[in-house]
Amino acid sequence: MKRDVLHIYADAAVGAHRAGLGLAFKDERGWLVGWRMRPAQRMTNNEAEYHAVIFALEQALRLSPQEVHIFCDNRVIVEQLCGLCEAHAESMQRLLQRAQELARRLALVTFTYVPREENRLADALANEALLGPRRPVPNRSATTPHRSGFHGG
Repeated sequence: MKRDVLHIYADAAVGAHRAGLGLAFKDERGWLVGWRMRPAQRMTNNEAEYHAVIFALEQALRLSPQEVHIFCDNRVIVEQLCGLCEAHAESMQRLLQRAQELARRLALVTFTYVPREENRLADALANEALLGPRRPVPNRSATTPHRSGFHGG
């Protein structure tokens, strides 16, 4: 998936025992060109959002595009990444520094806040990483074929 311009939508989902990270990759025309997701350890929502951005930067480094535009629905994280506000908690400072280190290794990186409704795919991927794949619910009203002579047990 080599691209000159890569848009990455990043999101995280946090549950009681772990977190999930989701990324949706789009080209400069807005076409979906790939996705990634992975489970993560339990952490706060803001920490998980940073981990999603770090995951996006790591993936971008593997793909080597000329431009990377990362979209996130957490305004605080985006403002910290853009230098508009500071990270106060020590854990957040470490995550911010890690993201900045990765970003410096890319030719051009931007961080943009988007409303949640524009980040639905990354959100769904993060939730799937958190909860596991959704399985269809069996239709209990349907009749099950029965083979004559078969008796389970």
